[in-house]
Amino acid sequence: MLAFGILVGTSVFVGWVGSLLTKKYPDHPPLYVLALYTTLVLAGGVASFASFAVGAVNAMFSVCLCVVVWIPTLYIYAQLVGGFSAKTIVDGLFASSIKTPAPSSHGRARTLIMKGHYEGAQQAFLDEFHAQPKNPEPLFAGARMMADRQRYGFAMELYRETLTHFRADTAVWSEATWLLSVMLEEKMNLPDEAADLWRQIVRRAPNSKIGRLAGARLQRKVAQSHRPTDP
Repeated sequence: MLAFGILVGTSVFVGWVGSLLTKKYPDHPPLYVLALYTTLVLAGGVASFASFAVGAVNAMFSVCLCVVVWIPTLYIYAQLVGGFSAKTIVDGLFASSIKTPAPSSHGRARTLIMKGHYEGAQQAFLDEFHAQPKNPEPLFAGARMMADRQRYGFAMELYRETLTHFRADTAVWSEATWLLSVMLEEKMNLPDEAADLWRQIVRRAPNSKIGRLAGARLQRKVAQSHRPTDP
């Protein structure tokens, strides 16, 4: 009875540990976790089989009973190994296509722009961004397309959305601020507002390429303001 209790108890314990791992790692466990659990399965299986089978009169019956008792545990173990193996194979075969997905063509937003539905197009770009909030590309693309259509108000809102969400990312923030400033100066005839953005860029990223461009624009504006007017 003691040997049978060890057999059942070991299988139940190892299976319980495996069920906890499947809940904690629903996709696949890390390699070190799988290795530790494999060691536990092997050690538990050997220990329970030895404790039950060594003193048994019918060796074949002992082997069959041990296998039957361990079936649920081995099934859980197979799930963990299968998930890890599938992930490894898929990554090996299709890693490039998974890690570098093709950029969106913004088809829905483009269609709405072509129809003149600019508010709907703006919302479409925002929806794309909210689906991938770490990717600013939909906001940049939307602002660019709106500016090309001379819908500067919509473009400005998308640029400001970028500034709000990527305030902590100096590279993204600087690019959005620069593009907004250029549009304010060249398309909307608002040089003072553009100059204020250039100052912000220079203060935050003076040594970057965009920082140097903004500094050059500021110097040009200062030079123009001190240029003597014709009598």
